[in-house]
Amino acid sequence: MPVKYINVKVRISDEQKAKIRNALHSGSDCINIKLKAEDLTGEDLLALTQTQVNRLEKALEQNKGATIRMSKTQIKHNLKIRRIFTAVGWISRKSHTNSNGNCVARSRNGCSERSSFHRNK
Repeated sequence: MPVKYINVKVRISDEQKAKIRNALHSGSDCINIKLKAEDLTGEDLLALTQTQVNRLEKALEQNKGATIRMSKTQIKHNLKIRRIFTAVGWISRKSHTNSNGNCVARSRNGCSERSSFHRNK
């Protein structure tokens, strides 16, 4: 059964974008992307598993950072569906949002999308 990815908006640095982009060329099986608490919301889309989304939500609730471990397959998926890596850098994809600002669109590849995480109070 194929893995289902959820598109989540986070903030990642140019160095982290380059790390993702270069991971396939270097032959890496996986990479780790460290996110600070303030990086858990942003405009950069990443396709993440439900487990990774749950980890980021928990980190946000606790105002802590988190590390995302991306497999080679997940890196390929992100590069393929997003077209986010070009010669000039990272391109964020526009999303369709409802009145609450939550993403409600389903992309052509079947990924669901989240515009951001919300704290439960």
